[in-house]
Amino acid sequence: MSSQRYIITTHNTLPQCDYPLDSWFEFLRTCFAFKTTPPTKDYFKSHYYDDPYKGEDAQGDVYVLMKVGEDKEGENGCQVLTYTPNPKGTLIAPLLPPLHPSILQTLTYSSTLRIFHRTISGSKVFGLGEVCTKPDEGGMGLSTSLIEFMLGRVGGGTGDVVLHASDDFKGYYARLGWEEVGKLEYSVLEVEVEGVGMGDYGGIENNVGKGWDEHVSIYGSQVEVFGGVE
Repeated sequence: MSSQRYIITTHNTLPQCDYPLDSWFEFLRTCFAFKTTPPTKDYFKSHYYDDPYKGEDAQGDVYVLMKVGEDKEGENGCQVLTYTPNPKGTLIAPLLPPLHPSILQTLTYSSTLRIFHRTISGSKVFGLGEVCTKPDEGGMGLSTSLIEFMLGRVGGGTGDVVLHASDDFKGYYARLGWEEVGKLEYSVLEVEVEGVGMGDYGGIENNVGKGWDEHVSIYGSQVEVFGGVE
């Protein structure tokens, strides 16, 4: 069994002077750096700050699983946390009580996800996104543990949680209980948006014969259906 220990919490419980959201945006950038066109840190910042529904959950929208420094647990009067092994044998404390500063100062990001709040046809729905784990800590069940922790907390454990997943990850999410309800075929185009100051944007072109203008119309109607925000 691994002796490495982790804690799960929401980002807003961390002292923001030590763990500002900017550090979380940078973590996302490093995790998604493998993509053919890697998202920038500014992309993740815009994705977060442009969402008018962020912060609707007082418990926090950003979930993090963080590594605890090996040499600090139990020192200087620090409380000893109760760690539970996940199916992979990784030791995880599922809640973050008030921690001694010497432990807080050792925490580093290992895995994360974000919840998006939307209302569809009058019902509350939670979107799952920004799911990623530090590349050298993959295969330890960290993302799975974080997702399961989140599912037990959002909306008091009630409400639907939806996500978009590529074919590469369909099997993973199916094992966690998700069912496929639809599929959109698309390709990514690079288009220049003038007067916005954000550089190149990725456009989407439907692969089943619909042109860009028609896709924009479809996208706009779906934005309205899904609460006014992508």
